[in-house]
Amino acid sequence: MITDSRPTHLLFKINDPNYVSDEFKDTLENGLERRIILCTSWEDLGQNLKLKPLSICFFYNILEDQSVHEIISMITTLGRLVGIVYKMSFTMGIRKDTPHNLIKNIQKTEIGGIMPSHIDFGKEECVKGIKAQWAGIPYWPKHIIEQLPGFPNKKVKVKKVDGILLTPRQQQIMELICGKGASNKHIARMLKISESTVKLHVGHIFKKFGVRSRTQLAVFNRC
Repeated sequence: MITDSRPTHLLFKINDPNYVSDEFKDTLENGLERRIILCTSWEDLGQNLKLKPLSICFFYNILEDQSVHEIISMITTLGRLVGIVYKMSFTMGIRKDTPHNLIKNIQKTEIGGIMPSHIDFGKEECVKGIKAQWAGIPYWPKHIIEQLPGFPNKKVKVKKVDGILLTPRQQQIMELICGKGASNKHIARMLKISESTVKLHVGHIFKKFGVRSRTQLAVFNRC
């Protein structure tokens, strides 16, 4: 039996066991100097930390209830429990619906860069992010970041609602809130975007209409 002696890299994405396609796995296994193991739960991550990984990439979807500092602290604590005494490197995996605002925030943390999803940005971009992390090079590719929702120079069509300018996505979300009373989770599911992206849009809508809640938005008869 041949044992894979390459250093370990963990890819942490909750509730998505099919995230890494077979084709992409083949690319990674055959072309990179570290073995990549997918973790789909905190329990799974804890078990695979026993392999003493040098690097970890976690996806932004796990940040909904914790900050970057909290996530890294939790992973580091789990690592110490299995004997990891060195400093692991961290990057964050992103999808095409990752809010640009989030990128700005994590650039101020110990995160070393981003790993663009191969599903949205292609295998080549994903591998560039992985290799940059392993080489200790900060990776914040402008051409990827500029594609993310909320990027300030991105031109979007706007529409007036009661004299207030809304983007098409904001209008969609406002109609779902006022017309159907949809929660952020339901809106995310219906529009096939992340819940964190919905929260970002809802915050912008509230600010534009000068309200603090869904109830106020509906009561003020704005939609």
